[in-house]
Amino acid sequence: MQTTSRIKRDRQSGQAMMFTIVALAVTSAIGLVAITAVIRSLATEGKLQRQAVVERLAESASEEVFGRLAKSVSSLSAITSHPGYSTGTDVGTASSVWVRYGTDGQVVTCTLGTQACFTVRLAAHGFTTAGVATADIDMATSAVIQVTARQCRDTISSAQVVARSASSSDSKASCVYARRQTTIRSRLFSDHVVWVNTMANTKFATSDSIAGSIHLGTSNESFTYCGTPTIAKDTSVTPNVSYRIETLASTAVAAATSCTSTGSQVVSASTTASSDALALPVVSATDYASIANATITSPAAIVLSGSNYTLNGGSSTAIPSSGVLYVSGPATISQTTSLTGKLTIAASGDVAITSSLQLTSQVDDMLSIVSTAGNINIGFSAASRTIEALLLAPSLTAGQGIVQTTSASLSSATTTYPLYLYGAIVARELGALGTITELTGATTAGYSKSFTYDPRLSTSQPPYALSQVRGRWIRLAATTVSPFTPGVSGIATTTTAVNTAPTVSFSVPTTPTVSTTLSYTVTFSERISSLASSDFSNTGTASSCVFSIPNSYGITFTLTVVCTSDGTVIVRLAASSVIDNLGLTGPSSESIASTVTIASVPTALAVVTQPVGGESPTTFSTDAKIKLVNSTGDLVTTTGTTITVTASGGTLTGTTSMTTTSGYAEFTNLTLTAVTGTYTLTFASSGLTSVTSASVTITVTAAAVTAPTSTCVTTSATTALSGISVGGLA
Repeated sequence: MQTTSRIKRDRQSGQAMMFTIVALAVTSAIGLVAITAVIRSLATEGKLQRQAVVERLAESASEEVFGRLAKSVSSLSAITSHPGYSTGTDVGTASSVWVRYGTDGQVVTCTLGTQACFTVRLAAHGFTTAGVATADIDMATSAVIQVTARQCRDTISSAQVVARSASSSDSKASCVYARRQTTIRSRLFSDHVVWVNTMANTKFATSDSIAGSIHLGTSNESFTYCGTPTIAKDTSVTPNVSYRIETLASTAVAAATSCTSTGSQVVSASTTASSDALALPVVSATDYASIANATITSPAAIVLSGSNYTLNGGSSTAIPSSGVLYVSGPATISQTTSLTGKLTIAASGDVAITSSLQLTSQVDDMLSIVSTAGNINIGFSAASRTIEALLLAPSLTAGQGIVQTTSASLSSATTTYPLYLYGAIVARELGALGTITELTGATTAGYSKSFTYDPRLSTSQPPYALSQVRGRWIRLAATTVSPFTPGVSGIATTTTAVNTAPTVSFSVPTTPTVSTTLSYTVTFSERISSLASSDFSNTGTASSCVFSIPNSYGITFTLTVVCTSDGTVIVRLAASSVIDNLGLTGPSSESIASTVTIASVPTALAVVTQPVGGESPTTFSTDAKIKLVNSTGDLVTTTGTTITVTASGGTLTGTTSMTTTSGYAEFTNLTLTAVTGTYTLTFASSGLTSVTSASVTITVTAAAVTAPTSTCVTTSATTALSGISVGGLA
């Protein structure tokens, strides 16, 4: 019994020990899991802390890098000379340069992967695919600055950076990244259609249309208007395009205090009150004199003609190779034929423009008119005037630096015509161009303003016009992007935009048509310039078609086509005939409108109103009306065509020959005398297919029939009538 009891006690003791061992093992495992979780939690917390550090670094470094550029007035070298600037397309390349901020705030080289570091890249015009700046970097007017920040748990090599960027989040490199991209552009004076310090002596009025950004540089001065102008907005497209309105006043656009007419003006919604006070560019007469082949001494009357010019009525001379004509003193400029080439005419005195100044091509040709110390005066004539040029009058001297129509010229003006400007005005003041009635807001004499910005001026200039003078760089957008997602894993170093050539569509007139004058609506995908009537042609059968458009720049155009014969009209627009604001030509291939058929010559007659008969002789209760039609049955509105009518029976009297008026002829006094029955009328004209009316019913009543006539004779029985025996037989 004792032995059995001992055995039972030993068994229970062994089970207890086993339980204790298992319990200890479980407790150890739980503790290890807990310790591991704590370690991992600490690692995650460390990674999150590093992520917050690099995100703050990317943002602050972006501000520092852009700040360097904001102080520059010309070159992007402020970026490419940054200590952290890197070539190549991504941070994983050996060319990446990593820098950090030292204790004194200076930018120093990173020596350890565990340090919070950043690298800088730039995308703009004027770079190779490797991100190396080329000679034409100074042509760039927009760019993207990219700042990438990182911090790693371990010291790593560039190869490990690449591996990290392509591998899972638990890579042994264990780096965290943040990226900030800033889109910028340079403020060119000529990227506005109007950049002036003041418009104190003029305002926008009814019928004025300003399609482009405008800038006013005097403190507390707003753009003012009277009536219903369109200001910094393009209403020819849907949705409308708004341009920037920049002023130093709290109110960008306001009604003129003296104006009693302030109707439904159309104003851009993109107003920027308190724009930065950027001084007008300083241009030097000495510089222009040194660039020009020779100095012209006043008086100087320059007349442009193609690629040549004449001076004071002299012989024709080719435009100089420098592209600059310089006049010491005042100058007068006019034109006999459109300019071919690129030219800047600068004068130290006033410049008088006495005719339209137009370009042969708005793709290849450019013109700038500069008065370094005077005004640009646009003489008034009783006709619209077109100036395709950059007008520059930046003198800050009172009474100078004005683009205007002189008061003497306006005093003789009794009519109003539009002044079409395609280009830009950069001046101290935009002066009066016309006389405004403040009661209605209408321009009653002189010029109304129809200004459209030449988008080429944002990327190129006429020779030595404003090429060396720029405003400060401004930031358009700043965004945080994921560093290693497809599409933004690096930075494209050849361009900052995907460029698409302009395309075109046609809205054609109703077909077929009897009119030889056709009106098309031609709409481009974006604002273009350099469209000409000669860019259109007809590939259909209608002959001698003439094309015309009212202007050469915009988005939507009305194309008028006048042909001299019937046939088909298939309008063709030549490839590469227009240019957009990026300098791209389009359409990429010829564009063809759908076919319109002209059938303007009558080929037949048709009954408009059928005649209705009656009792004979009838004058018809409803008169017949006839029209001229073409081969498709449409009315041809020809006047003077003779139409005759005949009846299928009886006698037709009255006016049986009529001439058409606007394609119609109505027979109003015909009379048909006939026996009871049905008849038709046939209408004919020489060379045309005749037409026969519907049947006309003619009736004859009994009263209308002629009966024998009897004569009653009264006589006595004894009266003898010749041939008659009274009382007996003869």
